[in-house]
Order: sequence, then structure tokens, then C-alpha cells
Amino acid sequence: MSKRSDITQHSFRGTLTSNEILTIVASLEKEKDEQLKDSLRQLLFLISTSPEGQRIEGGEIIIDKIVKIFCTQNESEIQALCLSILLNFNSKSGLAVNESHIQTLYASLIQAIQSTNQAISEQTSV
Repeated sequence: MSKRSDITQHSFRGTLTSNEILTIVASLEKEKDEQLKDSLRQLLFLISTSPEGQRIEGGEIIIDKIVKIFCTQNESEIQALCLSILLNFNSKSGLAVNESHIQTLYASLIQAIQSTNQAISEQTSV
């Protein structure tokens, strides 16, 4: 295969991956439970296997939606998937998570830890 066709194929695959990612992200708000987890897993796979430095279209939208899901879901597996997606997206795309999103994530994590500690304390005192 020539170098030109390699570049074209790589570019086509990158476009296809970006379209797949945006399609999944657009459907996330409508999904619940296992379907949401499956979509987040698929999104994590697509982002983590995309080539380094590949521009993923709609990066800000992806970050906004994932942070929103992280903050509205109480299930630890969904929150872990969201954090993994954000970390992989940040390392692959070079698009930084903005300061307000980081503050929101930290506040949510601290609240989750405090809630867990309170629940443990209440169980031990019973």
C-alpha cells in the first residue's frame, strides 16, 4: 500500500471514529442503567483506541455530556466509566478539561466519599 493511501485510510478511519463517538454521545442522555453502561464502555473503547493526537470532533460537547452524566448518576461503575473517558479523551486529544468541570468533578467525588463515610459510620453505630 502506498503512503498516500495509508494517509487516506487513516484519515477516513479517524472521521469514522469521530462520527461514531458523536453518535454515542448524542444518545447518552436518553439511556438508562445497562444500556448507559454499554454505551459508555463503547465510547471509552473508541476514545482509548483512537490514534494519539487525532482530533476528535465535538470535544467540548463530549466533555460537557460526560461531566453531566458523572454528576447526575450515583452508580459508581457509571462514574468510573465517565472518569476513564475524560482521562483518555484528555490524553488523546490534547483538549483540556476546563477549570469549572474539574471543580465539579472534585466536588462530586468529595461528596461521594463523605456520603460513603457517613453511611459506614451509621452502620457501625447500629
